[in-house]
Amino acid sequence: MFTLFVAAYLTNLDECSSTENESEIEDVVLEDDIQSDAEDEDLNVQENRENVSPDPEHEETKNNSSSLGSRIVRVLQPTLRSKSQYCWTTSKGRNAGRVLSMNVVRAIRGPTRACKVLCDPISSFNAFFTDEIISEIVQWTNAEISLTRTTNLTGKTFADTNCLEIRALLGILNLTAVLKDNHLKVWDLLIKQCNDSYTPESYNTIDEQLLAFRGRCPFKMYIPSKPNKYGIKIVMICDSATKYMFNAIPYLGKTTTTSTMPLGEYFVKELTRPIHGTCRNITCDNWFTSVQLAKSLLKEPYKLTIVGTIRSNKREIPEQMKNSRSRPVGTTMFCFDGPLTLASYKPKPSKMVYLLSSCNEPGTINQTSGKPDIILHYNQTKGGVDTFDQMCSLMSCSRKTNRWPMAVFYGMLNISFINSYVIYCHNMISTNKKPLNRKEFMKVLSMSLTMPWMEQRQEIPILSKSLRCSNTATMPTEAPNHDSNSSEEPSSSKKRKYCAFCPSKIRRMSKMKCFKCEKSG
Repeated sequence: MFTLFVAAYLTNLDECSSTENESEIEDVVLEDDIQSDAEDEDLNVQENRENVSPDPEHEETKNNSSSLGSRIVRVLQPTLRSKSQYCWTTSKGRNAGRVLSMNVVRAIRGPTRACKVLCDPISSFNAFFTDEIISEIVQWTNAEISLTRTTNLTGKTFADTNCLEIRALLGILNLTAVLKDNHLKVWDLLIKQCNDSYTPESYNTIDEQLLAFRGRCPFKMYIPSKPNKYGIKIVMICDSATKYMFNAIPYLGKTTTTSTMPLGEYFVKELTRPIHGTCRNITCDNWFTSVQLAKSLLKEPYKLTIVGTIRSNKREIPEQMKNSRSRPVGTTMFCFDGPLTLASYKPKPSKMVYLLSSCNEPGTINQTSGKPDIILHYNQTKGGVDTFDQMCSLMSCSRKTNRWPMAVFYGMLNISFINSYVIYCHNMISTNKKPLNRKEFMKVLSMSLTMPWMEQRQEIPILSKSLRCSNTATMPTEAPNHDSNSSEEPSSSKKRKYCAFCPSKIRRMSKMKCFKCEKSG
């Protein structure tokens, strides 16, 4: 399903990219774009028109507009003020239909130039878990092994590890994710590779992921709404269409230094560093959204827009927009402040939904659902991180551990598996080839990571028969090059013979055989 979704999305994107630059868009906001409240009141002339004959062709359109107009709560006052004396206007200016320069994205979504030629699983994965990361893991693993040799009698026989063995371990962990058998510098290196390997699209999502962990950790979180209640919180930003994760920050609790900024504002500004100045849109929930954040993101050097829910206890929300018994269910009320739009929607008698947008929304209602367009846009773009977290849980390489660094390391592997699959699908579809589904992709990647280490172990002369037999059964067999004068029939390789490596008492039969020694195994 994920592969089909990516293919459909890329096809629609190519069709829309040709018509993106047909209209000329102004980048400079004129002084008369935002009119005063007194000028806006003179524009309402359609309500008192007289002597207008009904047009049968447009009768249905008028009925729809009147029904949608009844869903919007009109306020007589031209301005509304909140508890903090923040001023909102009740009508939109003349520039409601104009596309702001903040909403124009000139970058094309997809892998960067260095990653556009990666069309196999192992090269896509190596773009994230590079040789530098593997070398860092080997260095500190050998340091721990050398320390164990001096402090533990059983550790004197431990041998140093190498890059091939670590890659084989990653391949085994990858295979456990397929079968569902379930250090800070390394984190920085991985996030850097995620930033450099992909260009996100116009709409991105910020949310949190909870890595399941119940051991001792100074920044362990409890989130009752998550499937795993306890764990390590990772705040991340993902492409809302392809679910590619290109930046993430672990939440360290009270030890997080925010430079006097609120936590939500700090995480949004830090996570969006790779896309500052690109006029992209950010969708987030009420833990991040605030009026102060929306106004600051419109300025330099951010130049970003935001759409998200906002908590009802914010002091910038006027009292007139809050819930009241006289207000009908299904109605919406809008307030404006330049490019900012605040909407309050009443889906139930005892529930109110508040949304804030800095995309210069005109405050319109969808004809089919009766909901404001801000809510529909939020629902379409809010699931980037949630879908990414779901993909991590469906095929997870996480193992049970009491050490929180290992839990974070397993989360890094899951991130690399998904990001490499997104790049693989994009490159395969761009070359008009059918990509593998995710399960087959993970199997091929697992075999590519473990094969070099298995081949090296097969060359050890003192390797036990059980391990050699296990490696032979796991490694894919290559067909031997038969001569033209060979009298062996092709069907002879399918005959079952006794395994040459299993004990004779077991008398195990096998169709497999070694192409070098021709022994069954």
